[in-house]
Amino acid sequence: MKYSRNEKLLLIVWLMLATLSIIWIFFSLIFGLNLMINEKFFLFPFIISILSLFISIMYICRFPTKNKEENKEFIEKQSSVRDYYLYQQLLDPPDLNN
Repeated sequence: MKYSRNEKLLLIVWLMLATLSIIWIFFSLIFGLNLMINEKFFLFPFIISILSLFISIMYICRFPTKNKEENKEFIEKQSSVRDYYLYQQLLDPPDLNN
């Protein structure tokens, strides 16, 4: 499958965001759980990291299926053009001059 340069960069950005949010979630759970329980201000970045993880996972899962659909559309267009050409050949067969 062909990917454009922008799509490759977007995939890399979403992968980096997912890994950073996973690291931040584990770091917050291990070292800052008591701090998050006592002060609500430290809970806000934790919620933001969980939301960014879910959004990035949704995009990463959607990425291959989007290109599969585009590839399927290309194959359908190609087969319809081929069918049209064969139909034209059937209507107007080439002359056989021997």
